[in-house]
Amino acid sequence: MIDDDVVASRNRVVDAIIEAAETSIPVVRPTGNPLRKSVPFWTAECTKAVRSRNKAKNKMQRTQDLYDRQTYYRLKGVAQHTIKTAKNSTGGTTARLWTVAPSCHKSGAQYGR
Repeated sequence: MIDDDVVASRNRVVDAIIEAAETSIPVVRPTGNPLRKSVPFWTAECTKAVRSRNKAKNKMQRTQDLYDRQTYYRLKGVAQHTIKTAKNSTGGTTARLWTVAPSCHKSGAQYGR
């Protein structure tokens, strides 16, 4: 394996190290934006409402028409309601937290209420 040719021996050692590293170190490809966290309550209706809201906003900004402005604000409310409904229907984490530990809440007994 080791012979008098230093360059060939070095190349074999380097190749062996690289091969060992490639087989033992897992390669993970990043998916999406790492700063965005997924929310468990998000549904297809939420996505549809947000997309239609954004589409109406772009049209409102482009045309500056009163009807487009009214449409945008109506769809903004629809999107907010859709997201809030989806969040509350899954039993949000804060709702579950206060049912498990009500004494920790500000309206709990330790605050004299």
